[in-house]
Amino acid sequence: MKDIIQKISTGKAILFVGAGFSRSGQNIYNNRELPLAKELAKIIGKIGDFDDEGDLKFATDFFLNERCKNNSSLLNTLIQNLKDIFTIKEAKEEHKSIMKAPWKRVYTTNYDDLVELAARSIGKRYETIDIDESSEKYTPNAKICVHLNGTINDLDSTTINSKFKLSSSSYLSPEAFTNSSWHYIFRKDLELSSKIVFIGYSLYDIEIEKILFENPSFRDKVIFIERENKNNSDTTKEDYLFRKYGTLYRIGVSGFASLIEENYDITSSAEEVFYTEAFRKFRDLLHGDETLLLKILYV
Repeated sequence: MKDIIQKISTGKAILFVGAGFSRSGQNIYNNRELPLAKELAKIIGKIGDFDDEGDLKFATDFFLNERCKNNSSLLNTLIQNLKDIFTIKEAKEEHKSIMKAPWKRVYTTNYDDLVELAARSIGKRYETIDIDESSEKYTPNAKICVHLNGTINDLDSTTINSKFKLSSSSYLSPEAFTNSSWHYIFRKDLELSSKIVFIGYSLYDIEIEKILFENPSFRDKVIFIERENKNNSDTTKEDYLFRKYGTLYRIGVSGFASLIEENYDITSSAEEVFYTEAFRKFRDLLHGDETLLLKILYV
């Protein structure tokens, strides 16, 4: 995978992180790892005193539409708990290692601030961006982390059921990202990138999968970093889906972090080079006809 790290070192690679990336981050809620969907549903069900059925969208919808009808204090309790759950207390070394790489841009479906915290801990500052913000005020080279599903920094009683994607009703409005100015930038980032690295992402958001489906040319530069498959099965539904859109490496967050550390001399000192999948070498377009090349040069 050294060639992958080499292409990341150009500063033109895109990082896209999902829940699997943040899973091992320690929060201030209970000093434990961040909960996944079923665990979060259980927390919401406990606050609202109902059976969550292990379904996050149902649990959130039922809590907001039934339990909070005449109980605003219950809603405030949920918001405060969510803020504690998704506010990261400490980034692990593996997160810091990954943020050492010169990513052109970082995108995430997570609510938490792990990307930003890990970057700060190694002397980098990434701005937290919500897709409702205008992209015009940021320079093309700005270090930013774009939160597609909302950010914990902006969570309150007015955003929890709208731009903060947690309930079924909020997920029924996928055009929020499609209609934002960041959608165009995201597509261009994918088109012009040297590599597109997805870490701990399950292709849960239909908008993202649609973009990958509509652009099969991205497949050669898309890689998925996922947790190790302990049963050594390569025929699962999940594996099939990943391999449909790119190359799958089941080495986990720590495994990918180790690769970056092992090749840190590349990621820290590589010269800025012109690299993009959007162009091909002019010589290649001539199909080896050097005579034609000379004719064009001397016309």
